[in-house]
Amino acid sequence: MMRIIYDNDIFLRQKYGGIRLYFTSLIAELANYPVSIHPNPSRIRSIYPRSTLSNSLSHLLRVTRSFGRGLRLPSEELLIYHPTYYSDPFLSSCNLPFVVTIHDLIHEKYSEFFESCYPRQRLKSYVAAKLSCMVNATAIIAVSQATADDIIDFYPFIDSSKLFVIPHGSDHLSSFSIAPSQLSPSLEAISRDPFFLFVGSRLNYKGFHILLRSFMEVCKDSPFLRLICVGVPFSSEENMAISDLGLSANVAYYSALNSELPYLYSASLGFVYPSFCEGFGLPILEALSFSCPVICSDIPPFREVGGDLPFYYPPHNPRQLSTLLRHIAIHSSSIRKSQCLSSVSRSRQYCWSDTAKLTFQLYSSILSL
Repeated sequence: MMRIIYDNDIFLRQKYGGIRLYFTSLIAELANYPVSIHPNPSRIRSIYPRSTLSNSLSHLLRVTRSFGRGLRLPSEELLIYHPTYYSDPFLSSCNLPFVVTIHDLIHEKYSEFFESCYPRQRLKSYVAAKLSCMVNATAIIAVSQATADDIIDFYPFIDSSKLFVIPHGSDHLSSFSIAPSQLSPSLEAISRDPFFLFVGSRLNYKGFHILLRSFMEVCKDSPFLRLICVGVPFSSEENMAISDLGLSANVAYYSALNSELPYLYSASLGFVYPSFCEGFGLPILEALSFSCPVICSDIPPFREVGGDLPFYYPPHNPRQLSTLLRHIAIHSSSIRKSQCLSSVSRSRQYCWSDTAKLTFQLYSSILSL
């Protein structure tokens, strides 16, 4: 039997997030194949944030124990190592065939977006660790063709023959009801008025400040519109920016459960994704799966994922974003109806079972060499 060794890294780094979702969904679907998974992520307790020395040492110890247990196996078993992130201490000396998944090259291509968030040395170390993974990996998974193109363009010396495009799935919300039996009081309160939806982190490259400026212009004519932001609570700087723009009554934060996202996508006027750069665009597919109109920046990964269904605008252009927000606010219902079948069909092209199937085939091809 094939045994796949995953470290604990991303499960210790993230309580939520796209990379954790990727590995959780992939491992769950691989249960349908003749593989043995180590460790079992469902038994891993998240530690977040790891900001202290004790937490960092704890992380290293857990990864060490996990990896060590994974190697205490009969010699006839077929082993593949698939690190969940780029900082595992065993990667530089790993003698097993290993596969690394590259989710984006944002830090390499757009380092200016992170200069205010990370010390320069930390950013350099992160980029160097990712590059080391790609150079030494037996195979590289890129989550989109756009990300694969970025890898080839940015690192032309990497062997392109070991690069494979395996997209994310988008059906992880399909088991939840669009209309929950009971809304939380806070969600019920903030969703009474018509609202646009923003989902995910709001780091500099996400374009949230552009969205606020655009939304302010729309609210001048439609003062009862809301923008619901799903993710972490607003920072003091964000609260100040929202207040300075006169949007305190219009912009709300909500920590949504996965089970509440179908309602939010279904009840919103539209989903807005103003990112300047991404590696995939999973929330676009989530929105389309519930026939939610999508407004997003015109960048290659979004075109690849969304096709001709989203309403695109040039990044860094708040005026055109405002125009689209006004258009969707007026025509949301008719757009939902006209795009319904196409939106659902598009989202169904991306499922986690296909991600697992292609990944298993890649594992098998490596072991057959």
